[in-house]
Amino acid sequence: MIEEMAVMLLRSNRSIALSLVLILVSTYSATALVSEAYSTGDEWTYHLTTTMDDMIMGGTLHRTYAGTTARIVNGSSCEVYELRSEIELTISGSYEGYGVMGSVTATEIVYQDKEYLDTLVDDYDESMTMTVVGLGSVQVRIHNVSIYSPPGGIGEEPEQLDVGVTWTKTYTVRSEVTETYDGDLTSSSYTVSETYTYLITAREEVTVPAGTFDCEVLQVTDPDGVTTYWLSEETGSEVKLVYEGDSGYWAMAVLRSYSYASADEFGFDVVLLTVGMIAAVAVIVLVVVVLLLRKKKGPPKAQSPPPALPPPVT
Repeated sequence: MIEEMAVMLLRSNRSIALSLVLILVSTYSATALVSEAYSTGDEWTYHLTTTMDDMIMGGTLHRTYAGTTARIVNGSSCEVYELRSEIELTISGSYEGYGVMGSVTATEIVYQDKEYLDTLVDDYDESMTMTVVGLGSVQVRIHNVSIYSPPGGIGEEPEQLDVGVTWTKTYTVRSEVTETYDGDLTSSSYTVSETYTYLITAREEVTVPAGTFDCEVLQVTDPDGVTTYWLSEETGSEVKLVYEGDSGYWAMAVLRSYSYASADEFGFDVVLLTVGMIAAVAVIVLVVVVLLLRKKKGPPKAQSPPPALPPPVT
Protein backbone atom coordinates (compact mmCIF):
# COMPACT_ATOMS: atom_id res chain seq x y z
CA MET A 1 0.00 0.00 0.00
CA ILE A 2 2.84 2.44 0.77
CA GLU A 3 4.32 2.02 -2.71
CA GLU A 4 0.89 2.52 -4.27
CA MET A 5 0.38 5.71 -2.23
CA ALA A 6 3.75 7.06 -3.36
CA VAL A 7 2.80 6.46 -7.00
CA MET A 8 -0.56 8.10 -6.41
CA LEU A 9 1.16 11.13 -4.90
CA LEU A 10 3.45 11.52 -7.88
CA ARG A 11 0.50 11.38 -10.29
CA SER A 12 -2.16 13.39 -8.48
CA ASN A 13 -2.95 16.59 -6.64
CA ARG A 14 -1.42 16.95 -3.18
CA SER A 15 -4.67 17.70 -1.34
CA ILE A 16 -6.56 14.79 -2.91
CA ALA A 17 -3.74 12.39 -2.06
CA LEU A 18 -3.51 13.42 1.59
CA SER A 19 -7.27 13.30 2.01
CA LEU A 20 -7.59 9.86 0.41
CA VAL A 21 -4.90 8.44 2.66
CA LEU A 22 -6.64 9.77 5.75
CA ILE A 23 -9.99 8.33 4.69
CA LEU A 24 -8.47 4.92 4.01
CA VAL A 25 -6.95 4.64 7.46
CA SER A 26 -9.73 6.30 9.48
CA THR A 27 -12.06 3.33 9.04
CA TYR A 28 -10.12 1.20 11.55
CA SER A 29 -11.91 2.97 14.41
CA ALA A 30 -15.11 1.04 13.71
CA THR A 31 -13.77 -1.72 15.96
CA ALA A 32 -14.20 0.29 19.17
CA LEU A 33 -16.57 -0.93 21.88
CA VAL A 34 -17.59 0.56 25.22
CA SER A 35 -19.18 -0.86 28.37
CA GLU A 36 -21.82 0.78 30.59
CA ALA A 37 -19.52 0.05 33.53
CA TYR A 38 -17.31 3.05 32.67
CA SER A 39 -17.35 6.19 34.80
CA THR A 40 -16.68 9.75 33.73
CA GLY A 41 -12.97 10.44 34.21
CA ASP A 42 -11.74 6.87 33.66
CA GLU A 43 -8.44 7.16 31.80
CA TRP A 44 -5.68 5.10 30.19
CA THR A 45 -2.15 6.10 29.14
CA TYR A 46 -0.13 4.13 26.56
CA HIS A 47 3.40 4.17 25.21
CA LEU A 48 3.14 4.12 21.41
CA THR A 49 5.80 3.10 18.87
CA THR A 50 5.34 2.92 15.09
CA THR A 51 7.82 2.16 12.31
CA MET A 52 7.81 2.54 8.52
CA ASP A 53 10.91 2.02 6.41
CA ASP A 54 13.62 3.37 8.77
CA MET A 55 11.34 6.01 10.26
CA ILE A 56 10.42 5.65 13.93
CA MET A 57 7.62 7.49 15.72
CA GLY A 58 7.37 7.18 19.47
CA GLY A 59 5.47 8.90 22.25
CA THR A 60 2.32 8.82 24.36
CA LEU A 61 -1.36 8.18 23.76
CA HIS A 62 -3.79 9.25 26.51
CA ARG A 63 -7.49 8.35 26.44
CA THR A 64 -10.35 9.52 28.70
CA TYR A 65 -13.96 8.39 29.05
CA ALA A 66 -15.91 11.68 29.06
CA GLY A 67 -19.41 10.33 29.79
CA THR A 68 -22.68 10.40 27.80
CA THR A 69 -24.13 13.08 25.55
CA ALA A 70 -26.55 13.56 22.64
CA ARG A 71 -25.32 13.77 19.05
CA ILE A 72 -27.13 14.43 15.76
CA VAL A 73 -26.14 11.71 13.28
CA ASN A 74 -27.68 11.46 9.80
CA GLY A 75 -30.46 13.79 10.91
CA SER A 76 -31.39 11.80 14.04
CA SER A 77 -30.59 12.51 17.68
CA CYS A 78 -28.61 9.69 19.30
CA GLU A 79 -27.53 9.02 22.88
CA VAL A 80 -23.81 8.34 22.77
CA TYR A 81 -20.76 7.65 24.91
CA GLU A 82 -17.89 10.11 24.41
CA LEU A 83 -14.24 8.98 24.34
CA ARG A 84 -11.36 11.45 23.97
CA SER A 85 -7.77 10.61 22.96
CA GLU A 86 -4.59 12.65 22.57
CA ILE A 87 -1.33 11.64 20.89
CA GLU A 88 2.09 13.27 21.16
CA LEU A 89 4.84 11.74 19.01
CA THR A 90 8.43 12.46 18.00
CA ILE A 91 9.60 11.47 14.51
CA SER A 92 13.17 10.32 13.84
CA GLY A 93 15.19 8.02 11.59
CA SER A 94 15.39 8.11 7.78
CA TYR A 95 13.43 7.46 4.59
CA GLU A 96 15.09 6.62 1.26
CA GLY A 97 18.45 7.69 2.71
CA TYR A 98 17.28 11.09 3.94
CA GLY A 99 17.22 11.95 7.64
CA VAL A 100 13.78 12.87 8.98
CA MET A 101 12.73 14.60 12.18
CA GLY A 102 9.58 16.20 13.46
CA SER A 103 6.69 16.11 15.90
CA VAL A 104 3.01 15.20 15.80
CA THR A 105 0.09 16.11 18.04
CA ALA A 106 -3.36 14.67 17.43
CA THR A 107 -6.73 14.60 19.17
CA GLU A 108 -9.67 12.31 18.54
CA ILE A 109 -13.23 12.31 19.87
CA VAL A 110 -15.17 9.09 19.26
CA TYR A 111 -18.93 8.92 19.85
CA GLN A 112 -20.24 5.40 20.55
CA ASP A 113 -23.90 4.49 20.11
CA LYS A 114 -25.38 3.45 23.49
CA GLU A 115 -27.65 0.82 21.93
CA TYR A 116 -25.14 -0.93 19.66
CA LEU A 117 -21.93 -0.11 21.58
CA ASP A 118 -20.29 0.84 18.29
CA THR A 119 -18.73 3.88 16.63
CA LEU A 120 -21.10 6.47 15.13
CA VAL A 121 -18.82 9.48 14.71
CA ASP A 122 -15.02 9.84 14.73
CA ASP A 123 -13.66 13.42 14.90
CA TYR A 124 -9.88 13.43 14.27
CA ASP A 125 -7.54 16.47 14.25
CA GLU A 126 -3.77 16.21 13.61
CA SER A 127 -1.00 18.85 13.47
CA MET A 128 2.52 18.00 12.32
CA THR A 129 5.86 19.69 11.73
CA MET A 130 8.20 17.65 9.52
CA THR A 131 11.78 18.19 8.32
CA VAL A 132 13.58 16.09 5.71
CA VAL A 133 17.29 16.86 6.06
CA GLY A 134 18.55 18.65 2.96
CA LEU A 135 15.06 19.13 1.48
CA GLY A 136 13.21 21.44 3.85
CA SER A 137 10.36 21.58 6.35
CA VAL A 138 6.58 21.66 6.19
CA GLN A 139 3.65 22.20 8.56
CA VAL A 140 0.47 20.19 8.04
CA ARG A 141 -2.92 20.06 9.74
CA ILE A 142 -5.62 17.49 8.92
CA HIS A 143 -9.15 17.57 10.36
CA ASN A 144 -11.37 14.59 9.51
CA VAL A 145 -14.92 13.84 10.67
CA SER A 146 -16.19 10.34 9.78
CA ILE A 147 -19.74 8.99 10.21
CA TYR A 148 -20.29 5.21 10.34
CA SER A 149 -23.45 3.51 9.14
CA PRO A 150 -25.55 1.60 9.73
CA PRO A 151 -25.32 1.74 13.54
CA GLY A 152 -23.75 -1.53 14.68
CA GLY A 153 -22.62 -2.38 11.13
CA ILE A 154 -23.93 -5.16 8.89
CA GLY A 155 -23.34 -8.59 10.42
CA GLU A 156 -24.33 -10.53 13.53
CA GLU A 157 -22.19 -10.65 16.69
CA PRO A 158 -21.97 -14.01 18.51
CA GLU A 159 -23.78 -14.52 21.81
CA GLN A 160 -20.76 -16.24 23.39
CA LEU A 161 -17.27 -14.75 22.94
CA ASP A 162 -15.21 -17.91 23.43
CA VAL A 163 -11.81 -18.83 21.99
CA GLY A 164 -12.20 -19.71 18.32
CA VAL A 165 -15.36 -17.64 17.78
CA THR A 166 -15.29 -15.41 14.69
CA TRP A 167 -17.65 -12.85 13.14
CA THR A 168 -17.69 -10.16 10.44
CA LYS A 169 -18.97 -6.56 10.27
CA THR A 170 -19.25 -4.17 7.32
CA TYR A 171 -19.56 -0.38 7.59
CA THR A 172 -20.10 2.50 5.19
CA VAL A 173 -17.95 5.46 6.23
CA ARG A 174 -18.65 9.01 5.04
CA SER A 175 -15.87 11.50 5.78
CA GLU A 176 -15.39 15.26 5.53
CA VAL A 177 -11.74 16.35 5.41
CA THR A 178 -10.10 19.76 5.81
CA GLU A 179 -6.36 19.98 5.12
CA THR A 180 -3.89 22.83 5.62
CA TYR A 181 -0.49 22.31 3.96
CA ASP A 182 1.96 25.18 4.60
CA GLY A 183 -0.97 27.60 4.83
CA ASP A 184 -2.92 26.30 1.80
CA LEU A 185 -6.44 25.20 2.80
CA THR A 186 -8.46 22.55 0.92
CA SER A 187 -11.61 20.56 1.72
CA SER A 188 -13.01 17.30 0.36
CA SER A 189 -15.39 14.43 1.16
CA TYR A 190 -15.27 10.68 0.52
CA THR A 191 -17.34 7.56 1.15
CA VAL A 192 -15.81 4.08 1.53
CA SER A 193 -16.99 0.62 2.60
CA GLU A 194 -14.89 -1.46 5.00
CA THR A 195 -15.31 -5.05 6.23
CA TYR A 196 -13.70 -6.34 9.45
CA THR A 197 -13.28 -9.95 10.56
CA TYR A 198 -13.01 -10.59 14.31
CA LEU A 199 -11.52 -13.70 15.95
CA ILE A 200 -11.01 -14.57 19.62
CA THR A 201 -7.66 -16.37 19.40
CA ALA A 202 -6.64 -17.13 23.01
CA ARG A 203 -6.72 -16.39 26.71
CA GLU A 204 -3.30 -15.58 28.09
CA GLU A 205 -1.31 -13.56 30.62
CA VAL A 206 0.59 -10.50 29.39
CA THR A 207 2.98 -8.13 31.19
CA VAL A 208 3.20 -4.41 30.32
CA PRO A 209 4.49 -1.37 32.26
CA ALA A 210 1.12 -1.05 34.06
CA GLY A 211 1.36 -4.63 35.42
CA THR A 212 0.55 -8.26 34.60
CA PHE A 213 -2.99 -9.06 33.43
CA ASP A 214 -5.12 -12.03 32.33
CA CYS A 215 -6.35 -11.22 28.82
CA GLU A 216 -8.66 -12.28 26.03
CA VAL A 217 -6.82 -11.96 22.70
CA LEU A 218 -8.88 -10.44 19.90
CA GLN A 219 -7.60 -10.37 16.30
CA VAL A 220 -9.18 -7.91 13.85
CA THR A 221 -8.46 -8.29 10.13
CA ASP A 222 -9.24 -5.60 7.56
CA PRO A 223 -8.16 -5.08 3.91
CA ASP A 224 -4.87 -3.44 4.95
CA GLY A 225 -3.60 -5.53 7.86
CA VAL A 226 -4.19 -7.28 11.17
CA THR A 227 -4.57 -5.77 14.65
CA THR A 228 -4.20 -7.91 17.79
CA TYR A 229 -5.67 -6.68 21.08
CA TRP A 230 -4.93 -8.09 24.55
CA LEU A 231 -8.13 -7.25 26.47
CA SER A 232 -8.22 -7.04 30.26
CA GLU A 233 -11.26 -7.04 32.52
CA GLU A 234 -9.17 -5.48 35.27
CA THR A 235 -8.29 -2.37 33.26
CA GLY A 236 -11.47 -2.08 31.18
CA SER A 237 -9.40 -1.77 28.01
CA GLU A 238 -6.72 -3.46 25.99
CA VAL A 239 -3.37 -3.55 27.76
CA LYS A 240 -1.45 -4.17 24.54
CA LEU A 241 -2.07 -3.62 20.83
CA VAL A 242 0.02 -4.71 17.84
CA TYR A 243 -0.82 -3.65 14.29
CA GLU A 244 0.90 -5.25 11.28
CA GLY A 245 0.11 -3.63 7.94
CA ASP A 246 0.32 -5.50 4.64
CA SER A 247 2.89 -2.99 3.33
CA GLY A 248 5.32 -3.12 6.24
CA TYR A 249 3.85 -0.52 8.59
CA TRP A 250 4.02 -1.71 12.21
CA ALA A 251 2.69 -0.21 15.46
CA MET A 252 2.54 -1.22 19.11
CA ALA A 253 0.84 0.38 22.11
CA VAL A 254 1.37 -0.84 25.68
CA LEU A 255 -0.52 0.34 28.77
CA ARG A 256 1.59 2.47 31.13
CA SER A 257 -1.06 3.51 33.68
CA TYR A 258 -4.84 3.59 34.13
CA SER A 259 -7.65 4.73 36.40
CA TYR A 260 -10.75 2.55 36.06
CA ALA A 261 -13.43 2.95 38.72
CA SER A 262 -15.68 0.00 37.84
CA ALA A 263 -13.26 -2.93 37.63
CA ASP A 264 -15.39 -5.15 39.86
CA GLU A 265 -18.48 -4.67 37.65
CA PHE A 266 -16.75 -5.16 34.33
CA GLY A 267 -17.98 -7.50 31.59
CA PHE A 268 -16.21 -8.58 28.38
CA ASP A 269 -17.08 -5.46 26.35
CA VAL A 270 -14.11 -3.09 26.49
CA VAL A 271 -13.09 0.20 25.00
CA LEU A 272 -10.54 -0.46 22.25
CA LEU A 273 -7.90 1.96 21.04
CA THR A 274 -8.98 3.32 17.67
CA VAL A 275 -6.30 2.02 15.34
CA GLY A 276 -7.44 4.60 12.80
CA MET A 277 -5.87 7.31 14.93
CA ILE A 278 -2.55 5.47 15.12
CA ALA A 279 -2.58 4.54 11.43
CA ALA A 280 -3.58 8.03 10.32
CA VAL A 281 -0.62 9.60 12.13
CA ALA A 282 1.87 7.22 10.55
CA VAL A 283 0.53 7.26 7.00
CA ILE A 284 0.13 11.05 6.88
CA VAL A 285 3.75 11.37 8.04
CA LEU A 286 4.79 9.10 5.16
CA VAL A 287 2.76 11.10 2.63
CA VAL A 288 4.38 14.35 3.73
CA VAL A 289 7.86 12.84 3.49
CA VAL A 290 7.12 11.59 -0.04
CA LEU A 291 5.87 15.04 -1.03
CA LEU A 292 9.09 16.61 0.22
CA LEU A 293 11.14 13.99 -1.62
CA ARG A 294 9.58 15.14 -4.89
CA LYS A 295 11.93 18.11 -4.61
CA LYS A 296 15.06 15.99 -4.72
CA LYS A 297 17.47 16.00 -7.66
CA GLY A 298 19.50 12.88 -8.43
CA PRO A 299 20.21 10.01 -6.01
CA PRO A 300 19.66 10.44 -2.25
CA LYS A 301 22.48 12.15 -0.44
CA ALA A 302 24.21 10.39 2.43
CA GLN A 303 22.71 11.69 5.67
CA SER A 304 23.21 10.91 9.31
CA PRO A 305 19.70 10.32 10.67
CA PRO A 306 18.74 11.64 14.10
CA PRO A 307 19.05 9.16 16.98
CA ALA A 308 16.30 6.55 16.94
CA LEU A 309 13.86 6.27 19.81
CA PRO A 310 14.33 3.34 22.19
CA PRO A 311 11.79 0.51 21.95
CA PRO A 312 8.97 0.48 24.51
CA VAL A 313 9.25 -1.51 27.70
CA THR A 314 6.99 -4.55 27.40
